[in-house]
Amino acid sequence: MSTHLSSWLLLSLIPHLGPATLKRLRSIAGDGTAVLEMSDAELAAVGVRTQSLKALRRWREAPATDPLSQQMSAIKHKLQQPDCHLISIDCPGYPRILKEIHDPPAVLYLRGDPEVLEQLQIAIVGSRNASAAGLDNAYEFARQLSSSGWVATSGLAMGIDGQAHRGALDGMGLTIAVMATGIDTIYPRQHRALAEQIVAAGGVLVSELPPATAPRAQHFPRRNRIISGL
Repeated sequence: MSTHLSSWLLLSLIPHLGPATLKRLRSIAGDGTAVLEMSDAELAAVGVRTQSLKALRRWREAPATDPLSQQMSAIKHKLQQPDCHLISIDCPGYPRILKEIHDPPAVLYLRGDPEVLEQLQIAIVGSRNASAAGLDNAYEFARQLSSSGWVATSGLAMGIDGQAHRGALDGMGLTIAVMATGIDTIYPRQHRALAEQIVAAGGVLVSELPPATAPRAQHFPRRNRIISGL
């Protein structure tokens, strides 16, 4: 893993250091490595919280044994699994239009084909408790649009999201699932087979959350901004 990619991975793991702040830091410093070289005073001036500064200071004092380094090592090990990738906001493969949102993820964890992220996409999302007609419409919209060259992007949830992925798979086959968990933690469990089908068909699973991250209520709105950003 390159130094720049490792830098963004580290920054993304620092507690209370959110994507919007990281975007501001990138606009000032230029890349993740330069951000890590900023002084505490410079970081505080941009709005980095005291808790984040303390965590970064502890890492600087003992990078070999700090919990952040241990977490990074565990993540790198998990990313050695087949079809798994990590890209940062500085990587050429990072989706260009996703950078334009207010708080783009500093890193994206991927399972599948990263190149799909650059293709023409349409988001199809909706209720988990949709009507039969709604489910049919989501499936058919996705199938027809997929057959016309669009990639259906959705959230792997029950209801409309799942039908959108299935419709795309029955069209041209490419679909993107943006997850509110780690890419190795499929939620809901009923969609494990669907997630495998997405990857096998040439699509991709996407998350800004580290592997092994369980579903939490606050993760789902964060997931939604990535869907709209893509």
